[in-house]
Parts: sequence; structure tokens; C-alpha cells
Amino acid sequence: MTAPAPLKSPAPLKSIVIVGGGSAGWMTAAALAEAVGRSCAITLVESEAIGTVGVGKATIPPIRHFNQSLGIDEATFVRVTQGSFKLGIEFVDWGKLGHSYFHPFGQYGAEFDSVPFYHHWMREWIEGRIEGPIADFSMCWAMAKAGKFAHPSPDRRLIQSTFDYAYHFDAGLYAAYLRRFAEARGVTRLEGKVVDVSLRGEDGFIEAVTLDSGARIEGEFFIYCSGFRGLLIEEALRQATTTGSTGSPATALWRCLASGASSPPTPAPPRERRGGSGASRSSTAPATAMSIAASSSPRTRRPMSCSPTSTASRWPTPARCAS
Repeated sequence: MTAPAPLKSPAPLKSIVIVGGGSAGWMTAAALAEAVGRSCAITLVESEAIGTVGVGKATIPPIRHFNQSLGIDEATFVRVTQGSFKLGIEFVDWGKLGHSYFHPFGQYGAEFDSVPFYHHWMREWIEGRIEGPIADFSMCWAMAKAGKFAHPSPDRRLIQSTFDYAYHFDAGLYAAYLRRFAEARGVTRLEGKVVDVSLRGEDGFIEAVTLDSGARIEGEFFIYCSGFRGLLIEEALRQATTTGSTGSPATALWRCLASGASSPPTPAPPRERRGGSGASRSSTAPATAMSIAASSSPRTRRPMSCSPTSTASRWPTPARCAS
């Protein structure tokens, strides 16, 4: 019996083109530059004429791990982006008018046996032995109500280790910071508007994009970050909402974006969450500003946020919350 031929590894990519800037485009560029170094040419195309949505960006905890993967110092990041720390999200008029729900970035109570804490709380609440919402047993909610912040303790035995956090920051400043980070690692930025997308005749994969200057930018792999315009997907490939013969929309999307790719990239296995500079800091760090974001109801918007009163110091100074 003849042994099957060994699988051949695909040739390494030599060129990647990112269409669109802003925080999405420059996060992509920074991550790729950190991952592949200068072994692959990375080009980002954006136009100042189009601009980006310059808003405060409310994030969730994975943003911390993204920054840590790039080796970004948290104190520098918070200062440069005029950020504040975020402990959860408050949904106003969630179940009914006048009712709100606070989603903490952490657990309720402490795990002390095999039964989750909320089961114990529910039993006590049903039997009338406890009053108030379960949020009262959340470190996130306790700090948010007080307008205080401290980094989680790395000691899992302590209640101060039972929460996580994220940030609220200026999206434009974050994009500019990541642009400097990416360009220092070899990413090339081209100014211009994409006016045409060229597809290969034999298989329909993207071959190049043409700018309003007439420049033709070729690449082996194209990543679409052009936002609402849907330049590569909706205008060039018509794959935004339809499922082709290749399977799911996600599969079709990856196959269309990767010139010459015969199958979608294999997702990397999940990595264990590792504490970074933020997780290792003492829980007695100076109290800082925090941010509670947003409303789930169009009828009532009550964002609560705190901004640092000073961005010159290593840690933002405490600030009062304004609803």
C-alpha cells in the first residue's frame, strides 16, 4: 500500500494589503507587524478625505490582552488616548422603564464550594433572607458606585481578584498611537481612495486595488477595514450577505479576501489568558477614574463616565462621575 504524499505547507505570504484605517485598520496593522515582523510587506491604504468615526470607544476586557500582546505599556496607553478605566456596562430601562442592569466585568461573590455563588444568592433572596440585587456582591459594581478603581489582585484567594476591566478612550487617538507603533515596525501607509478593485479572471480572487492617484497596489492577502462602505465585499465581490457554494458567509468572505487561498485560515487554538502589567500591579494603586458605558434603550440614554482630571501623571487622577 502506497503511503499518502505528505502535505505541503503553503508558501509564506510576502505581501498583505489592508484597505481602511481608523482603529480597526491600525489594530490589524499593528498586530500583523508584531506577528510577522519585516518578513512580509504590510501596506495600509487610507484616505484623510474619507476620515474615520471619531468617537469615544467603549471596550471590553479582551482589549487589554490585545495591548499586552503588542507589549504596550498600560500607563502610556491611557495617557496618550486620554482614556479611563471601565468596570462594566449599565443598561438603562433594561427590563422595564426605570429599571437598570449592570453587567460587571467579573464574577459575583467568591467561589467557596462546587455550587456557583449565584445559586446561594438566589436561595437566600427567594426565602427573604437577603435584600438588594446580586450586583451588590460584585467588586466591579462596588467600585463603580464609588467612582474608584484598583487593579485586580493576582492572588486568586482574595476577593480583589474576582474582577476584570477594560477602557474607554478616544478612538482617533488610539488609531494614531497604533499607526506610530505599526510604522516603526515596517508598515507602509499609502494615502488615497480606492477607486477600483481588480479580480483575477481564473478564480475571482482579489488581485489588486487602484487608488485615485492611479497607483495600482497588488497583494497576496487583502484585509477589509473600510467600515460602512463595504468596498471590497459589497461593491467588489457582492458577498456581504449571501452564502455561496463554499459554505458559510464567513468561509466565503475569507476565500474572497485571500488571493489564491484555497481554504479559510485555520483558527489558532485559544490561548490561556495571561496577566500583564495591569494584572500584576498592586491592588493598592492610586484610585483612578472609571467609566460605565451606555444604554440598551433608545428611549433613555444615560452614559456614565469619568475622565482623568490630569493626563500628565503616570496614573490619571481621580475624577467624579457625571451622569
